[in-house]
Amino acid sequence: MKSLNKKTTALLGVSMAVAALFAMGSTAQASYITGNTGFIGSVQMTGGTDLSNATGLTFNVPMHSSFNPSENTGSFAGLDGQLINVASITNFNPLTPAPLSFYTVGGITVTLESYLAGTFTQTVNNLGITYNALLSGVGFDTTDGKVNFSVSTTDGILFTNSGTVSASTPLPAAIFFVAPALGGLFGWSRRKSNASSVA
Repeated sequence: MKSLNKKTTALLGVSMAVAALFAMGSTAQASYITGNTGFIGSVQMTGGTDLSNATGLTFNVPMHSSFNPSENTGSFAGLDGQLINVASITNFNPLTPAPLSFYTVGGITVTLESYLAGTFTQTVNNLGITYNALLSGVGFDTTDGKVNFSVSTTDGILFTNSGTVSASTPLPAAIFFVAPALGGLFGWSRRKSNASSVA
């Protein structure tokens, strides 16, 4: 395989340097929401006799973030037991939440976007589902995350026994600039090499 000529090598070096600077700049400016949190509170069934046939849920307030410090990490650290501002939702249908500004805690708002196919379970005593969500807050960049929502019955009382937000940090935007730049340079160098061979 022929080595790259000096001009191509120089262009490649400049492109990588620019991409690296862009990546460092975007990383320095980005402040994504990280970590996990849990919440607990009570809800009421609507349109059914138990969780296997309920057609909706009505959220009761107040709700609290988890009292367990191990469930409140990253951007949610120190929120143990803090009141959660839950959206005024009546007859919530777990399968059609999107887009739903679900709740706010510690200045971070969790918006449900869609549920993950294959994660919905509904029995007489339990209901569980996982959602794609967007997390946002002052000082943070909008972050993709997951919400695991579950409800169960205990002594005739319906309550949410877990609802963990798992925030995931997106890839740096610079990757979308590096790939096309490398592709363009590769194509240019091949064309240059072919032109030299013909000459």
